[in-house]
Amino acid sequence: MGLVAMCPTLVGLPLPSLVRGVFQQASDDLETLRQKAETQLSSAQGSKADIRLMFRNGEFLDGELVTETVDGVTMRVAGIETRFPQSRIDRLIRLPDLATRYRNWRSEIDDGDVGHIEQLIQWLAAQELYHVALYEAVKLKQHRPRDPRVAALERRMRGQVQLFDQRGQGVARAPTPNEKPMPLLTPEQVNLIKVYEIDMIDQPRVRIAPRDIQDFLLAFRDDPRVPQTPEGRQAMISGDPLDVLRLMFQLKARDYYSKVRVLDDPDVLKRFRRDVTDWLVVGCATTQCHGGVEAGSLRLENRNARGETQAYTNFLILTRATMKDGTPLINLEDPDESPLLHLGLGRVGSRFPHPEVPVDRGNGDAWKEVFPRVDDRRWNATTAWIRSLYQPRPEYPIEYPPVEEGAEPVEVEEPASTEPHPDVPFAEPEPAPGGGDGPR
Repeated sequence: MGLVAMCPTLVGLPLPSLVRGVFQQASDDLETLRQKAETQLSSAQGSKADIRLMFRNGEFLDGELVTETVDGVTMRVAGIETRFPQSRIDRLIRLPDLATRYRNWRSEIDDGDVGHIEQLIQWLAAQELYHVALYEAVKLKQHRPRDPRVAALERRMRGQVQLFDQRGQGVARAPTPNEKPMPLLTPEQVNLIKVYEIDMIDQPRVRIAPRDIQDFLLAFRDDPRVPQTPEGRQAMISGDPLDVLRLMFQLKARDYYSKVRVLDDPDVLKRFRRDVTDWLVVGCATTQCHGGVEAGSLRLENRNARGETQAYTNFLILTRATMKDGTPLINLEDPDESPLLHLGLGRVGSRFPHPEVPVDRGNGDAWKEVFPRVDDRRWNATTAWIRSLYQPRPEYPIEYPPVEEGAEPVEVEEPASTEPHPDVPFAEPEPAPGGGDGPR
């Protein structure tokens, strides 16, 4: 009775036909997702066959094999090449390609096992096999339709796939003839940001060459915090590299930070790539807004935005960005008051309403709100990310945007506007409120 009252248009439609229609739609949707997943798996077949180094202490590390000699193995992890001597290695295992690893793992999991399938989905997303991840999420929802964790997982994967497809299936789209590619950070600059943003409580994996540790200890040999005996220095050289890094931070030995190789994202960058990148690229870095040639001073990278150099470049831009009047785009003291967030909020009630964005053709406004309300899940995740930022902000020795060789300084006349809009200063930012030279 209640269903008929709420849906009068269903009166006269045989109920079995209705039910068949609903389930047929769900089945067709799953079949379409399966086909897309198979297509993506086919492209991964035989590619990205990583290795696993098993160390004598029981630990292991996965990465891409670069070279293997009688003296050691060099592998690439998170874009950074690291060499390991054979004396530390127990054995080297050549892993199957991604498609094979997925199928082997999936064959060991029951269809309704939420915990293990969620782990599988997270791994698939980390490998950018988003269509496969969505297929698994939707299939899991059929077995656990009332589980809120599964529903949230499916929504998240649909959003990932949407962004993935908009970015050209994760491949950097070629710039148009009139579009100059954005300058991106170099791998060395990315690594340097990792060093400055390390949280020593949530310790990442780091590597420092023995020769670089020796040079560092020699340069600071007069400081009493440096081991004064040959035995003490040798113990530090052969010990935990995190102890060396901790000492570098204590001595503010910034000239040696570039010698440290950080193999994992610091927590603040994990949060940025996980919680901010999706809405930032879809909501702000479109070609009509801050991702195209008309972006003005605040331009964000929207091609393969999840790539490491792309994400770190956007992170650097946002943490240095200011409004035209000098107000930081990110409010470290009160994250909920950040212009970055209010510019994505509906104009009514926003402290920093976003200016209109002209459409490509005709009249209209291409801008769309990102956050429907201030307690939106993405809003809360972004404020949590802001709270995780170091205060005062570390001042990396990185010039961005880089000065082109032979280029003459050019003054840019700002367009007149009665509404606030973001602006990234080309010079180094002023020290953050609170003074000091940062935590590093």
